[in-house]
Amino acid sequence: MGGAAITLKLEPGGRDLERLQRRVWNILYRRVLALATSKASRRVDFEYLHVCVDELEGGSFFARGDSLVFGFGDGAGLCYAEMYATLHWTKLVLLDAWKTVDLAARDHGTALAPAGDLGAELGRLLGRSERVFFPVGGALAYAAAASEPAAAHPVELSATSTTLGALAPRERAVAERAIRSGICSCDVCTKLRKRHHVEVGAAEPPGPEERKRAAKAATPKRGARASSTAHAGASAAAVTASLADVAFFDHPSPKELTAPARLGPAGAAVDWRVEHSEKASRAVLDKLAALPVRALGLTGHGMKAVPDAVLASSALEALGLHKVSLKECPMELARLTSLRALDLSWNKLDPAEVAELVLSLPSLEVIDFDDWGRATPPSLGRHRALRHLNLWRECGATPFIEAMPLESLIASEPLADLRALPLRFLHVTTDVPLPPLPKLEMLAVAGDGALPESVRAMKGLRALYVDGAAELPPWLAELPLEMLVVRGDGLDGGVSGFRAIERVTSLRALSVIGERDLSLDLKRLSSLEVLLAHGEKLDDVASFPRGLQELPRLRAVRVGTFGKLRLGDVERCVPSGCSVLSEVNGVRVLEPVDVFRAWALTASAPEWWLSRFRKGASFVDVALALAPPAPSPRRGSRP
Repeated sequence: MGGAAITLKLEPGGRDLERLQRRVWNILYRRVLALATSKASRRVDFEYLHVCVDELEGGSFFARGDSLVFGFGDGAGLCYAEMYATLHWTKLVLLDAWKTVDLAARDHGTALAPAGDLGAELGRLLGRSERVFFPVGGALAYAAAASEPAAAHPVELSATSTTLGALAPRERAVAERAIRSGICSCDVCTKLRKRHHVEVGAAEPPGPEERKRAAKAATPKRGARASSTAHAGASAAAVTASLADVAFFDHPSPKELTAPARLGPAGAAVDWRVEHSEKASRAVLDKLAALPVRALGLTGHGMKAVPDAVLASSALEALGLHKVSLKECPMELARLTSLRALDLSWNKLDPAEVAELVLSLPSLEVIDFDDWGRATPPSLGRHRALRHLNLWRECGATPFIEAMPLESLIASEPLADLRALPLRFLHVTTDVPLPPLPKLEMLAVAGDGALPESVRAMKGLRALYVDGAAELPPWLAELPLEMLVVRGDGLDGGVSGFRAIERVTSLRALSVIGERDLSLDLKRLSSLEVLLAHGEKLDDVASFPRGLQELPRLRAVRVGTFGKLRLGDVERCVPSGCSVLSEVNGVRVLEPVDVFRAWALTASAPEWWLSRFRKGASFVDVALALAPPAPSPRRGSRP
């Protein structure tokens, strides 16, 4: 027996590190699954990775004060080839997902220890190496690199060892090319090289001196003004960097906000939700103006006016002011010319003034505000950048929306012609006439009426959220649904009217929220990866969804209940390697638009941050569970 391990260093002071380790492994595991798609790689997945997850309970995966340790062994019938492949892949996807992992760590009161040049390290791992992987007979094999490999050169396979000369001619040619070049040909390496534009061959990754010369060559010439501070330089870089790459701060201290090592070149996102904590101190707020803060959440903060430090944050792109007790519309927000997403929900504001503020922010794409009054101001129709609008309350006539580029819309009354809009997400009641919308990706329907027949023609629909229906129609299985959320009074009465779910074989994620009976038989849902099940009074596993052990792709089950159901009973009903966690809230506390953002969007979208600021860890946990794997780059395309 043997083994190898990866130690992920953390800053001290983190909390609930065992749960953090599960989240980190889920992130890394999903990335591997998204990249390792060949037949040879899938064998490693089914023969090793699923079993490897058991190590979360077995001791090879463990957390200590400042580290998360992931150990991979060759025992229990597992082999060196699979062990080394998993180790190799984990190192790669950790660097590729560094920002996402760091975001998860910050939710647990810590952060990844400062690293060196991530790009250079990834380039090194994707370049020449001592051990290279290549396919042999539908399996993944490896060998040591050598400039002139002889026929006796050892090749390690899944359960046996062989030599280069014993391979079939075509396989030997592939293996020799990899061994001579020292360039791994596994699909994870291949896809990451394309994604990060890493060239391999004659040139080695640039060393420190080469990088210094390149940086000097990129210095602005005469006439360009250089930045005088580190923060100003970070602000300039943030203009082009994705919001997904920001450094995230959760209830930070003033000292944290002034530590250059904690602030990346993409700027910062700060979340100060007031639930069980105090408001941000004046010292914290005063630091904001000096930082390139691009996303800021002050949910529940309580304020008579927006603080001057917020108004001075010129880099702000997403601002969450949910439930902050504002009684006058903060027209001064018009100074934030970079603002792309704004949450003013649950504040007692004049709708006409909110509309005026929206029109004064030409870069605004998303406004979360639902208290427009009986007639939504038609002036909103003049805004040509808004992608999201919430018209849930009485809104009057809405022909003005037909000229808007709305991708996301919420409404409770009949609307203008929805076919004129480029909608991706729509949330309506069963009272709203619903035409076929071929481009719609997610539909949320609320009310005790039947699911509209027009939904049957929406062949592009990938996600459906049903709240309150007494039953689901038998034609549901005709839709190419990847995600389904069912909740409300209908499901509270049991699953008899919801058997149609059992035939939607395209589902990758399912959430069922009811009372005490969720005993759907899911054995035919072979594509299911994530199950979120909340039964308010679930008492035993007989009332939990059945057939889970027969689902080969099931990777995560989240259980919510205030009943007597034991988590251990659920764990015995799922496939090996499936993560089972208790999550009391989950989808249950999210609005449909939050579910859409968690499922279809990423942190690069400014509205993703509005939902995060509003719902906190509940949103992040669901986003991590529901997010589909990243698609593989198409040949010839730039990812």
